[in-house]
Amino acid sequence: MRQEGYIVLINETDYDWIMARNFKLRMKQFCFPECIRGQSEAVAYLEWEEVGKSCEENLAAAVCYELAGTESSFTLLAYEEGNEKDLRVYFEKMSARGLKDKETTSLGWVNGGTLRLILSKPEEGELHRLEIYPDYSEGFQAAGKKEHKENIIKTSVSWNGSFYGVGSIDNLCLFDSCCWEECEIILNGYPGEYIRCSLTLVIGGELTSKSFLKDIYLNGAEENHLTVHIGQQTTLILAGTAENLNGAEARADITLTGICKENSQVNG
Repeated sequence: MRQEGYIVLINETDYDWIMARNFKLRMKQFCFPECIRGQSEAVAYLEWEEVGKSCEENLAAAVCYELAGTESSFTLLAYEEGNEKDLRVYFEKMSARGLKDKETTSLGWVNGGTLRLILSKPEEGELHRLEIYPDYSEGFQAAGKKEHKENIIKTSVSWNGSFYGVGSIDNLCLFDSCCWEECEIILNGYPGEYIRCSLTLVIGGELTSKSFLKDIYLNGAEENHLTVHIGQQTTLILAGTAENLNGAEARADITLTGICKENSQVNG
């Protein structure tokens, strides 16, 4: 049985999370961003390899993030025991509510679902605090390039990547600064390349029928436009992979643009 899902990583601290280590043993996909900026969000995609039944618990993959400028870190661990899967988090030189330093807690696993992990600002007597919430946090401001035209506001964020074989597309995030009428996704290729992209659009922390944008091809310097209706004030995160089917080093440009009416923008 295929096992896949997402984990939304919400960094409410003032520290950037810098990837220190990342390895996979029995995972098809274990795609985490190299850096998650302070006061921002990112999404990671996980897909387990289909293996035979086993009575032993095995570590399938792990990723460690260090909090920039500190000695604190946390590690996400993917474990499996036959068809049973589990994500766990381990703390190093940091504290969390109800947990001690160098202690591990389970986040669980939902096949086809989305987990949310929040590292928030500390309370008195704490270094940092990890919490698992069912909903997104609020209050972030929109980031990216803005364009005003005829009472329409467009906010854009871009990924310009070079990769060999399969490349992991950095998370593109638009925060809930206004009611997004729709979003545009523009993909640009380069001469001599034949690229296949598989994208996932997380809408307000949820995966819907609009979320999965698979097998988008760029033949040479081709440009591909996609439009997704949103119709709500929410956070948008775009992530995925790009593969050069010619097998050589390649590059691609991907832009996520949120479109809203000027009077629907949130002040503050």
